[in-house]
Amino acid sequence: AALTEKTNTLEGAVTALSETVSGQVDAITTAQRSTQTVALANLQTVIASGGSFEQSIEALAKTGIEEEQIAPLRPFAASGLKSRKELQDTLGGLLEDAAKLQEPSSADGEAEPSALEKLLQNATSTLNIKKVGESAVAKQTSLNVMREAFDTDDLAAFEGELATLNDDQKVLFTDGLSEWKASLSFSDILASLQVSEAIP
Repeated sequence: AALTEKTNTLEGAVTALSETVSGQVDAITTAQRSTQTVALANLQTVIASGGSFEQSIEALAKTGIEEEQIAPLRPFAASGLKSRKELQDTLGGLLEDAAKLQEPSSADGEAEPSALEKLLQNATSTLNIKKVGESAVAKQTSLNVMREAFDTDDLAAFEGELATLNDDQKVLFTDGLSEWKASLSFSDILASLQVSEAIP
């Protein structure tokens, strides 16, 4: 009986200790999440101002947030991150520039075609016109899809259409795409910590 009583007492102590540790872990988790929320709210305010957020992002990093979540933001910590309106203007202008770009023209100094070659070129020009027209329509459609993808924050669709453009067009979007990804990353962080306000 005495042994049973001691065993029950020990089990009770273990249970109590387990509940205490669990409560402490919950308290630590809650405190950490609260600290992250405050740091993130501060980062949001600084980003909204358009200025450098180096100190704010470091403060957020110290709260235990995963580095991969904030990595896309780091390249813009010193210069600041563009607002949604500024990104719309930037990418809108890039889409217009991409639409103006033509396929690379033939090299200078190419030999003058012979009379027979000119005749053959003229004979096939009607067929080529249709192909060129279809290509131009396809490219314009890609740009329109990219614009819609940006408006709906569909990064995968945007990058899928970007891959179909020529190299001169693709390079236009390098910086703008990085800024957009950083903006989306910050939005994801806000959502994960259930912060209601969004990037301006």
